[in-house]
Amino acid sequence: MKVPLSKKDSLNNKSVICLTAYKAYILLYYLMKTPLTLDEIISIFRANKIINKEFSKDTIRITINTLRASGCNIAKPTSETQNRYVLKKHPFGIKVSEKQIEALVKIRSGILSSGDWKLALSINDFYRKLKYIISNEEVLNLLEYYNPLNKIDQSILKKLIHYCNRNLTITIKYHPTSKEPELLKIICDSITYENNKLYLWCYSFKYKIDIYLRLDKIIEIITLHTDKANISHPYFYV
Repeated sequence: MKVPLSKKDSLNNKSVICLTAYKAYILLYYLMKTPLTLDEIISIFRANKIINKEFSKDTIRITINTLRASGCNIAKPTSETQNRYVLKKHPFGIKVSEKQIEALVKIRSGILSSGDWKLALSINDFYRKLKYIISNEEVLNLLEYYNPLNKIDQSILKKLIHYCNRNLTITIKYHPTSKEPELLKIICDSITYENNKLYLWCYSFKYKIDIYLRLDKIIEIITLHTDKANISHPYFYV
C-alpha cells in the first residue's frame, strides 16, 4: 500500500481526497503493520502531511468503526494488548487456499533440508509480509505453525550471526530442556541446521570444551566481551 506523501502530490494527481475515507485508509495501512493505541493513532494522523490535524479520541473511534463497517475485524483494546487496537482480519487481501499454503511450507522445508538456513530465514521474512495481503487468518496461521524456526528470537539470531563471523566472546543465559537456566561464557564459532533445529557451535569457558547449543534455548545475550580470549580451540567443519 502506497501512502501519498503530501498535498502537492495529490494536487499533481488531480485527485479529490475525501478526508474521512483517507483517514480510514491511513489507519488500515498502519494497523496492518502493528497494533496501535488511540494516542499512537492520533500521532500518526497529526504527522501525516495531508491530514495534519489532531483529532479527539471519539473521532478516532468513529474512524475505527468505519473500518469495521467495511468488513474489518478490529479487536477492542484490552490490558492483554496493552490497550492497543488489533486488526484481526480484513476483506481487502488476496484469497489463498490451504493447498497453496502447503506448497509454500514444502518450499521452505526443501530449503531447510538442504541445510541452507539463511535462505530459509529470508523465505520466512517474505512469508511474514504475506500477512499484509492474505485475508484468511486461519490459513495464514498454518504457514507460521509449520515454521520450524518460529521459536527462535530473531534479534538474538541476528546478533549471533554477527558474533560467529568474528568469533566474539559473549555471556548468554541458556535454558536446557531438563535443567535450570545457566549462564555460559562462550566463544561463538558457527551456526548449523540439523534435525529441524538451529544450533550454535561454540567454545565453553565453563566446561572447557567445544559444545553446541540449541538457539531456541538461548534466552538472552547478557554480555559482549571486548577482551580477546587467547584460547586455542578447534574450528568446526560441518
